[in-house]
Amino acid sequence: EVTTDLSLPKQGAHGTTITWESHNESIISNEGKVTRPSYEDGDQTVKMTAKITDGVSTVT
Repeated sequence: EVTTDLSLPKQGAHGTTITWESHNESIISNEGKVTRPSYEDGDQTVKMTAKITDGVSTVT
């Protein structure tokens, strides 16, 4: 259960950069800001995808 904004890491090991993609930005933005759904909408599931790059290779 997520009720507050997320602190998504932007840097990884060995100088890698991490970017995030939310599959439902109306609930959780790509930056981790949480907007809770209304009571009537009930619980929502949000998938977050991390893209990690070292400037040459990228892994999702």
